[in-house]
Amino acid sequence: PPVITKETLKSWLITSHNVHESFDLRAASLPGLDSNVLSMCPKISSDLSTIYGLDAVPSDDLGSCYSEYLKGLDDERWMVHYYNFKFAHFAGGKQIYKMIQLQTGVEGLRFYE
Repeated sequence: PPVITKETLKSWLITSHNVHESFDLRAASLPGLDSNVLSMCPKISSDLSTIYGLDAVPSDDLGSCYSEYLKGLDDERWMVHYYNFKFAHFAGGKQIYKMIQLQTGVEGLRFYE
């Protein structure tokens, strides 16, 4: 398994937030897709604030690059990325959290809820 440190966790949370935010913005513009229901941004922001004292989520190269790529996709292709990304985090979130707890000792994360 990959080694998780507090710094790699911070980087992963920032990238995840930035990509989720990009998905949420576009989802809000599509009929029948309620971006608030699946938004993980508030939970990830809370985790970054609680653990690292960040009041605002900074941009990052990886999240920004992927978000820019997504902007260029038609709705059909974008939707495939949306569901794969969102549900990978939902389905794998508890397992990811267990690995984070085991390797870093960080408790009380909310991103996976």
